Amino acid sequence: MAGTVIVQEVGGPRRITLDKDQRRLFERELARIKRGFKPGKGVPRWRIAPGSRITIRKGGRKSVYLVYDRTVLFQESTKKTWQFYFGVLLTEWLFR
Repeated sequence: MAGTVIVQEVGGPRRITLDKDQRRLFERELARIKRGFKPGKGVPRWRIAPGSRITIRKGGRKSVYLVYDRTVLFQESTKKTWQFYFGVLLTEWLFR
């Protein structure tokens, strides 16, 4: 699974590019939640601000996700949300 996964703090200077092992864990969890769980209909943007942005570049394609409150994953292009507890680990990686 070649590609680049970048996690960056929204409104802040922190930014990391996941290494091979981190990327593999992230992609496995992302595939699991998208395959196994029904997505929600969105996040009320006036109530909470996103904590981090995830950009995935793979094969000339770019996908952007926002992580709200470390546990809600929002896909910008489809406006769908999922419970995403892996976001807690991504936040820990971002702030270490």
